[in-house]
Formats: sequence, structure tokens, C-alpha cells
Amino acid sequence: MQPQDVSLLTPIFLIQQTHYRSGETIMVRLGFRNASRHVIDIRSGVAPWITSTMTVIGPDGKPIPRGLLEIGGDDGSGRMYSIPPGGVQFFGGNEWYPLDHWSFHLTEPGTYRITVKGLAAGIASVNVQNERSTTVTVTVDP
Repeated sequence: MQPQDVSLLTPIFLIQQTHYRSGETIMVRLGFRNASRHVIDIRSGVAPWITSTMTVIGPDGKPIPRGLLEIGGDDGSGRMYSIPPGGVQFFGGNEWYPLDHWSFHLTEPGTYRITVKGLAAGIASVNVQNERSTTVTVTVDP
């Protein structure tokens, strides 16, 4: 397979619910939307929590530092995905993963802003780093 132009892949980041209680596991899904007019085949090179560029802004407006990286679950590594024009493909299929896998442990009450920019994709795990990003907001209640 020849390397493809993956520049029109946009990261998609979903959160299972917008409010959690302190101590509950925040569940997320991460993938790509194909904004091109052709099918893009990608291979998930490694777990998305290792390759994604994620930033979490805390209730105080400051970035939250990452903790120790957790690994677990079937992350879809090594799978081939064919994303049709306008289609979305999530890593691991329809699985939801704990945000803790990305080393962010949001336990303090408040509203957090999570931004994902860039992911690893492509035949040779081409790193998609561009201006496209996705941002979600989650609130942790006491």
C-alpha cells in the first residue's frame, strides 16, 4: 500500500456524558473524520492515548499536568481502518475508554476543557499535526 494524504483527517473526541461525580470514571472516544473526497485507509500504529496531543485546562484556567500513563483495554492498535468520505472512525470501534488512559485524572470539582489536536494515523503511522482540533467540556461535580 502506498502512503496516502492524511492531511484531511480531523480528530474527533467524544465524552460519554458532560457531568460526572468526583471519583467516577470519565469515559471518552477518540477517532478521525475524513474531510476528503476519497477513502482514506489508516493503520492504528499504537494506542491513541500514547499518540494524541491532548491538553486539559482546569477550572482555574491553567493546564492540568499529565500523570503516570495507564495502559489497558483493546485500543485497536495495528488495525486497518477504511474511512469513507465524510465518515468517522473511532479507535477500538465502538469502545469507550477511561480518560485516565491519557494520564489525566480529573477528580477536583469544576469544569474542564479538553482539546485534542493531532493523532497518529496512516500506513507508516503518519503523525497528523495540523490546525484541526476538537474541544469538549466536562464538569466534575462534588
